[in-house]
Amino acid sequence: MNFSQARSAMVESQIHTMGVITPAILEAFRIVPREAFVPPHLAGIAYIDEDIPLGDGRVLIEPAVLARMIEAAQVNANDVVLNVGDSTGYSSAVLSLLATTVVTMESHPGQLDAARHAWAACDYCNIAPITCDATEGCPEHAPYSLIVMNGAVAEIPEIFVAQLSVNGRLVAVLKPNANAPGHAVIVQRVGNEKYSTTKVFDASMPYLPGFEPRRDFVF
Repeated sequence: MNFSQARSAMVESQIHTMGVITPAILEAFRIVPREAFVPPHLAGIAYIDEDIPLGDGRVLIEPAVLARMIEAAQVNANDVVLNVGDSTGYSSAVLSLLATTVVTMESHPGQLDAARHAWAACDYCNIAPITCDATEGCPEHAPYSLIVMNGAVAEIPEIFVAQLSVNGRLVAVLKPNANAPGHAVIVQRVGNEKYSTTKVFDASMPYLPGFEPRRDFVF
C-alpha cells in the first residue's frame, strides 16, 4: 500500500472537503504517518474515514472529525496542549506540529509505549507522556491553553475546565446520553469561575472511558 498517496487522499477527500481550510492543519495531516500509530494488523485501514476500534473502548478518531475539532479550537504555535485519551499517539503527533508542547495523558502505564517509539522515529520531541487518572486531568502541569478530548463525554468535565488558563479552550464531543446526537463543542474559560460553551458541528464517536453517562440507581 502506498501510504503517502493514502495520506494525500485522506487530506483532499476527507478533511478538506469537510471544510477544514487552515494550511498548517492540512499540512500536519499530510505529514504524520497515520499507519505508524495503529497496531500493525490495522495499518491497511489506517486511512479509512471512520473511527478505528482499538479495544478496551478506545478508538482512533475519524480523521475529518479530529481535523475539524483542532481547527475549531484554533490551535496555534503558542499553545500548551493537554491531550486526553490518545492511546495511539496519533493526535498528539498532529498537535505537536501545531503547538509548542503537547502533554499526553493516559491512565494506564505502558499504554503509550508503542506511541513513544513512533514519536521517536518521526522525531517529534515536544510531546510529554504523563500517566495519571484520566478523570482528574493533570493539574500538576496546568494551566493549559488547550485541552483536547479524544472521545465523547456525557458532560463537560469541570475539573478539566479548571485546568485551563484564562481564554484557554477545551474541545470535545458532547453526547449527554447514548441515544442522543453528539456535537463538538468549544468551552472557553473567560474568568476564574466563568466559561462559555459553543456548539461548532454535529459529530458522534464512542465515549472516552471514564466519561460515560452516569448510571442512576433504581430502587
